[in-house]
Amino acid sequence: MSAKSHGESEPPTTEYRAWKAMRDRCRDPEHQSAQYYAARGIRVCERWSRFENFLADMGRKPTPKHSIDRIDNDGDYGPGNCRWATPEEQSRNRRNVHRITIDGKTATVAEWCAVYGVNPGAAMARIYRGMPPMLAVSTPMRRRR
Repeated sequence: MSAKSHGESEPPTTEYRAWKAMRDRCRDPEHQSAQYYAARGIRVCERWSRFENFLADMGRKPTPKHSIDRIDNDGDYGPGNCRWATPEEQSRNRRNVHRITIDGKTATVAEWCAVYGVNPGAAMARIYRGMPPMLAVSTPMRRRR
């Protein structure tokens, strides 16, 4: 099947644009985002060199707000490490987000704070001061006088 026979590139669908942008930032050292992808060694799997395979594995975007997201930010783009994610999901999946594991479940500090009703900023300050993460997110806040 030729590059244009899939009917997605003229005019380009949102999935085709996502696929092309993903490949460009991982392959082009001159790309404006290359420092976050190509320079870090992030690659696109060989299977996804063809748009048809990418679309077969990922499917259509669930909503216009969704964009491609790597589950493991240090991993490559490929069927086992990618999903369509909302901006909120992506913001919780950044490299600078602090994750902790409690009772075998890993989540962000902010997610644990929502469970325990603790301010995320206060919990992070506690962690930076050396408090164990479990206590930092689960210890109730003291009331100010």
